[in-house]
Amino acid sequence: MHRRWERRLWRVAILALLGLVATGCAPLQPKPDSDAVQSSAVMKTLRAQAVQARERGELGDALYRYQEILKRNPDDMEALLGAAAVLRLGGNSRGAVVYFDHALRLDPKNAEAMEGRGICKLTIGEFRAARVDLRRALGLDAKRWEALNGLGVLSDLDGEFAEAETRYRAALAIVPSNPSILNNLGYSLIMAHRYAQAEATLRQGLAFAPEDTRLENNLGLALAWQGRYDASAAAITSVLGAAKANNNVGYIAMLKGDYGQAISRFKKALALSPRFYVRADQNLQRAKRLQKESVMDGASKRRQAE
Repeated sequence: MHRRWERRLWRVAILALLGLVATGCAPLQPKPDSDAVQSSAVMKTLRAQAVQARERGELGDALYRYQEILKRNPDDMEALLGAAAVLRLGGNSRGAVVYFDHALRLDPKNAEAMEGRGICKLTIGEFRAARVDLRRALGLDAKRWEALNGLGVLSDLDGEFAEAETRYRAALAIVPSNPSILNNLGYSLIMAHRYAQAEATLRQGLAFAPEDTRLENNLGLALAWQGRYDASAAAITSVLGAAKANNNVGYIAMLKGDYGQAISRFKKALALSPRFYVRADQNLQRAKRLQKESVMDGASKRRQAE
């Protein structure tokens, strides 16, 4: 964040010192207003407290400090961006947009605010507005990796997987070890049916963030699509538990047409669940039906071939 307020304080202090040196006595300029000095000290303390609270993960306290600054100066850019960032971290994207809007009214070319608002718009499903903001952010600063990541997500939502990969890899060129980008790229590769590459990407992410549950879950999906069901179930179990893991693996097996494996997994999910697992039972019945239809269809094709 910018520290312009610190620089202003230093300028005042240096000018005052020069005045004393030049005259060798009390400065000829009027003495600073004691209320202004006190207010400046309060603002400095609030900023420091806000940053410390945010670093500790005490988001409510950090937001309170930023809001106290904004009560004294509603146009304080650092506090506006700080409050928006805290709200984003806390999952309140709509609230963050209010602060980003204010910041952009003050400075329409603020890339941080433009990027932040775009990400928030993406989070709340305003995809068209998100794309506009994220592209503008990149136009202001080509190194805004969150904007690149967000545009990758938007490309995935449109089914433009090649474009998504380009965006994610551009973001990774800026922050190579970012688990969030690696996760998004890995999932995008799964959707593009590039399962081995997805696996490699997700494992790379786990090397940087071994306990990231999104990476573990998506790795399990990549393994299941490759027919490596046991390894897939093991990866997903650490995230969702054994019952849900087997249900999810079974569902992918069913989509692949591997009905025997699907039925086996759904039965295992039902056996492992502490209560009746409605979804697994529904999937089991569907897999049995599809298996029966597949057998009948195969028999019909054989008779026609004869």
